[in-house]
Amino acid sequence: MDVLSLINKDIAALQLTDNIGKAVAVTAQSCLPVYPVVSGDRWMGFLPSSISGSYPETVLLSEIVERLLKAPVVPPHFHGYDILRMLHSPEYVCVAVVDTNMHYYGIIEPYSVLRGLSNSLAIASPGTVLVLRIRSINFELSRIARIIEEKMAKILFLHVDGEENSGFLTVHMKINTQEIQAISSDLERFGYEIVDHFQEKSKYNDELMDNYQALMKYLDY
Repeated sequence: MDVLSLINKDIAALQLTDNIGKAVAVTAQSCLPVYPVVSGDRWMGFLPSSISGSYPETVLLSEIVERLLKAPVVPPHFHGYDILRMLHSPEYVCVAVVDTNMHYYGIIEPYSVLRGLSNSLAIASPGTVLVLRIRSINFELSRIARIIEEKMAKILFLHVDGEENSGFLTVHMKINTQEIQAISSDLERFGYEIVDHFQEKSKYNDELMDNYQALMKYLDY
């Protein structure tokens, strides 16, 4: 999940040649507390919506360039998970992607990251989510992967949460199969506690629902 794939292409930056009147209208429509401003394709900064209403509508953004916020920005080679960590902080509502030559690529906000995650292979691929509870000292990712791969399956995604002052970890992992009985048995045999599992609807259930909806449409005529 690279940074450039997370850019919201629907957010077009303001230019220094735009005036406050346009800035107020654009920022109100976007609902963002800050809005990107460029000169051509060169990064100039974020315009806070709180100050855009402090000037007459005819004032150009080039006249208040010193009021623009230069951060937060990230380089194009940043990873999507680093963006996710940044946007988790309450001080960041969006970030601009800017290279060392101040070339502006676009803006990333929380919805962009959510969309990127939902389109990722781990989310889009069919399979099962297993939730394990493991003592911290017993956590070996290579061992868990080996148990799963011996059953001709693979881990698509893994996330680990620590339980404060308990010495245990909660491991969420998605595997690329819905046939989990043998995998679950082997994990439990090696001492891993399976707290929960979540399986996607089967193809049979999807087809059944499609047929039901088709029948309802037919009966409506």
